[in-house]
Parts: sequence; C-alpha cells; structure tokens
Amino acid sequence: MTERDLLWIIPLMILAIALILLLIILSKVEGREESPARLTVAVYDYETIRFRTYSDAHTVLDELFDQLESHGKVTVSDLYFYSGVRAFPRSVYKNYGWTCLDGVEITTDQDGWMLDLPRVQSLNKKEKRL
Repeated sequence: MTERDLLWIIPLMILAIALILLLIILSKVEGREESPARLTVAVYDYETIRFRTYSDAHTVLDELFDQLESHGKVTVSDLYFYSGVRAFPRSVYKNYGWTCLDGVEITTDQDGWMLDLPRVQSLNKKEKRL
C-alpha cells in the first residue's frame, strides 16, 4: 500500500465513523410522528458524556457553576465545550440548557463518571421546556 493510498483511506474512515454516529443518533428517535421537542431531546445526547475520572467530572461541573453564576444560564454548548465534546451546529446547542443546577450529582457506571443533570430546557422565552 502506497502513501497515496493511505491519504484516501483516512478520510474514508472518518466519514464512516461519522455516518455510524449519525445512525446511532437517528436510531434513538422512535417514529417520525413525534413532536419536535422529543426529536430535539434525542439530538441533545449530553447524558452519554463520560469522564475518565471523578476529578474530570468535578472540574466540568465547577465550570458549569461558574458559567451559571456569571451569565445566569448554562447552555448545552457550554457543557460540550467544557467537556471537550465537539458538537455542530453550535448555534443550536446555545438555545437549550439550564438556569438552575440544584441537585446535580456526579455518578458512575462501568463506562466512567458522568454528570446527572436536570432535564434540558429551552432558553428562549417563547419555547416551552423540553
């Protein structure tokens, strides 16, 4: 296999991984007749973020509390940013989040540490909570 062949394989592998992730996300949406709110919740898959250590999870939680204190809200985009998760389009993830983080806990399972966050809500005044 030549170096030129490898230059084609890597982008194809990245594309294949992206398609697999898209299929996983789409498979979580049950039926097309559901309300847009249900479909939106499937897109905000923040509950699957896992941290390697308790300390990593605690650092992100501290950042979220700092963000809440300084801006009065925390967006899903903020959570992804502080967690190191790349999510596109970023503008969509800024419309949903939290205005209160009371009761947030750091929990664990076999895959790592996670934040047990309240249900995401619309941060736009016109929309209802998801």
